[in-house]
Amino acid sequence: MGINPDYRDHDFYHRIISKDSERVIERFKSAQINGITIVQQEIDMYHVIRHVYRHGPVILLTDANSLTCDDCKIMRFNPGDLKCFTSLSKLYHGHFVIVMGYDLSEQKVFYRNPCFKQRICTTSFISLDSAWKHEGTDQDAIFIHHYDMGSS
Repeated sequence: MGINPDYRDHDFYHRIISKDSERVIERFKSAQINGITIVQQEIDMYHVIRHVYRHGPVILLTDANSLTCDDCKIMRFNPGDLKCFTSLSKLYHGHFVIVMGYDLSEQKVFYRNPCFKQRICTTSFISLDSAWKHEGTDQDAIFIHHYDMGSS
């Protein structure tokens, strides 16, 4: 868990890997101290969809260059479309999205893209899976659990 040292030679990471590594290690320690459970395991899109159904949203690290939205009719994101990216190239560009729903019959996922205000994007299970499993993402996922704070 943490920073993958194999990325040290990649353009998108080589300048910041040591600084990021320290920051990430501290965040993992802080999370555990604050009662946040961290588990390293292999998961797939089925696990993501099942979690959304049973517990709540899932935050996925995707490659912005591979991410699509059927509703926006944007096949690939580019700097002109997304002001939140300062520079996109054909290389990996990490981008978090929040998976909030799905349509099993259509094999579609509904997700929030923080670059777009007040918009829910839609893409196929396969398309999101590809953006999520792109080299550089390490298939990072954060599973959010809804808890009823009123009951004990």
